[in-house]
Amino acid sequence: MSSTIKEYLKQKPVLGYIPVHIKDLVRWEKELDGEIETTSKVARQAVKDEEVLKKKIEKLETGISVSIITLDRIDRNQLVREELESLLMAVEIFNRKYAQEGESDEL
Repeated sequence: MSSTIKEYLKQKPVLGYIPVHIKDLVRWEKELDGEIETTSKVARQAVKDEEVLKKKIEKLETGISVSIITLDRIDRNQLVREELESLLMAVEIFNRKYAQEGESDEL
């Protein structure tokens, strides 16, 4: 007889059906049960992996959001710092200009 279900199904029917031994049916059923169990394990693992990936993606998205907020603050702080430096330079220039002219009015 056939050793696998695929080989069995490839046989040509005799008088409308393909003869099969009960022992083959029992063995095939066990093989199918094993395949179903394996498939179920793989499916369960895939679901777990998907959940883990979702959590990792959420953490990454949160990290990216925090990084963007941090970078935005750094950018704003940098702009404020540059603006203050410009103002200080302007005050220094103003003070030097009037100090050279002999006036002592400082800002």
